[in-house]
Amino acid sequence: MKKSVKLFYIIYSVYITFICMCTNLNMIDIEIPLVLMWGLYCLVSIGYGSEEYLRTCNSECRLFGINTDKQKLSTIMFVGGLSIVGWFYCSYYYTGSTPVELLKLLLGGQSSYKSYQEYFSNTLIGSSVFMRLPYILLMGINRGVLYYSFIALTVSGRIRSHKSKLFLFLLLMGHLYFGVSRGTNFEAYQAFTLVFYCYILYNEKNNKKINYVLLLCLGLVMVMAFLIMLVNRGHTIVLTSEIKQNLVIDQKSLIVQLMPLLVIVAEWVFAYIGYGLYFLSVMITEVTFSSVKGTIDFFIPFEYSPIEETSLLADKGVCWTPDLADFIDKTGLIILLFIVFLAGRLLKCIGNKCRYDDSFYVLLYLVFVQMISFPIGNFLQYSSEKLVLMFTVASVLFRSKYRIKPLGGVRG
Repeated sequence: MKKSVKLFYIIYSVYITFICMCTNLNMIDIEIPLVLMWGLYCLVSIGYGSEEYLRTCNSECRLFGINTDKQKLSTIMFVGGLSIVGWFYCSYYYTGSTPVELLKLLLGGQSSYKSYQEYFSNTLIGSSVFMRLPYILLMGINRGVLYYSFIALTVSGRIRSHKSKLFLFLLLMGHLYFGVSRGTNFEAYQAFTLVFYCYILYNEKNNKKINYVLLLCLGLVMVMAFLIMLVNRGHTIVLTSEIKQNLVIDQKSLIVQLMPLLVIVAEWVFAYIGYGLYFLSVMITEVTFSSVKGTIDFFIPFEYSPIEETSLLADKGVCWTPDLADFIDKTGLIILLFIVFLAGRLLKCIGNKCRYDDSFYVLLYLVFVQMISFPIGNFLQYSSEKLVLMFTVASVLFRSKYRIKPLGGVRG
């Protein structure tokens, strides 16, 4: 988990530095949020300690009694197909489109995102949580199976088998279909973070070197998927002079002159993964530290809330508010630092008891997602994600209390 967070933060820091070099955003403005981001990583790392036990863990992967190595191909196809049907069902409820209708929509050059927004608004789906509950549960189950399958097969070392790859491919296709049907990038981003985490976990467990070229290609695939979704929504991918209010491209920058295509891509991706740090920069430098009351509230919250005022200054639009801003707004920086350190210590205690349990590594993945959510967005705030988190925590705590071994036993 630590290596995954560290590598992601390094890539993210390089990206933000690149943005500063081709816009009017200064490193001085952005360095406080970057320091806070890295400070949170240091605290959770100190609390968590070493991950040497990864190399001794080799639990057997069994999902609902199914071992992907020992089962027939028909069984693998059935379970994977069942997951896809579940996503079809959820997609139909939220968008009103069947797979055939979605294909016609995309081939006709229409926006699946616009169609989803219109259907969601006209049918008033968002007005009743009770009516959506079965579909939220189904999405939680589907995402839980996806996470557990990828991570369990990675930890067990069976991810390289052909049956395992077919099984994971089917699960991933259903997950991505749901994103395409709504025209959203969230599912593609989830898939990227899951594959990224599992790749680092596999190499760390087997003491192998990380192939950075492979990770670069993976990142490029995610960026291409992001841009394709934007085009599907009707956007034109061109270099604009203004990214957000008060944040503009420096047309005289040498980087803009030499690498305009790279700047275009970086600019459009910024609204998805870079805006959060910019929001934090504005919140800290122009809102909280602009008054004594705001400065005190930054460390110990009282009644003052800086997020609404920051949204006006930073032109929030449809972008996410970063989790770091939300936590500071609700708990203050001092309590947040304590929570992050305490979370690291708890993970260390649980890991000493559950190092052979696949659920523990799913919990580490969710912690990884939360760590990258601090500067970017709210990736664990969705209802289905919360269900997976609650189930995972309950599973880990139950197994650690009763010392239950994973299905199939442990191979040491």
